[in-house]
Amino acid sequence: MKHLFVLTCLLFFACNNKKNNNNNNRTANQPTGFGTKNVAGVFYDTLPCADCPGMAAKLYLKPDNSFIMELAYIGKNVVYDLGKWSLTDSILKLTGTEGISQFKILNHATIKLLDNEGRMIYDTTNRRLTLQRNNTPFQPLQPVPVEGIFSADGNTMNILICAMGNNYPVALAPSAMSMKAAYNKAIHKKSEPLYAKLKGHFELRPSLNDTTTKDFFVVEHFMAFVPGQQCK
Repeated sequence: MKHLFVLTCLLFFACNNKKNNNNNNRTANQPTGFGTKNVAGVFYDTLPCADCPGMAAKLYLKPDNSFIMELAYIGKNVVYDLGKWSLTDSILKLTGTEGISQFKILNHATIKLLDNEGRMIYDTTNRRLTLQRNNTPFQPLQPVPVEGIFSADGNTMNILICAMGNNYPVALAPSAMSMKAAYNKAIHKKSEPLYAKLKGHFELRPSLNDTTTKDFFVVEHFMAFVPGQQCK
């Protein structure tokens, strides 16, 4: 069964949150003046878990308004969600493949989890649930599964990742070259876009075309092409 990623319902108390008062609603909607540039980054903390010792949550807000959420259930598995993030006043909204989550931006270093109605969520000790800014680069525990539209022209490869809505250059790594070989056998015309399923990670690398640094997707495992399929 596909893992349902709705962060507020993964926490055992979230769907039964009773702290619904006017003060909470006012706090959740108070603007703080933060913008995309100073919100982007990595946030991390260990949150309570319904059936495990804890859940290590790591949120990577990319500067291009896409995000990766990594949830590592201690002693169990690791799951990922990808999507787009937006900012309205001090409310951070994540729209991923598995649902919508909201956070309140408290300051540059801290964001607080909200429920589906924009209210604060508390744990059993009455603490607000927060993620703290982590100034180290995002490094996933496992290759991140993605799906998107892949194309190649010579050694120039690109993938439009459906969940993020952004196009990324593909790094010239061994797995990518194997993927390109499979692509060349599958296409009917040059540079034909094909829907692909793969795993990997993002990495800043020098551009292949100029002197800038760009965000590349590094293929670690190619799974399959699905001819005819498009991003939903």
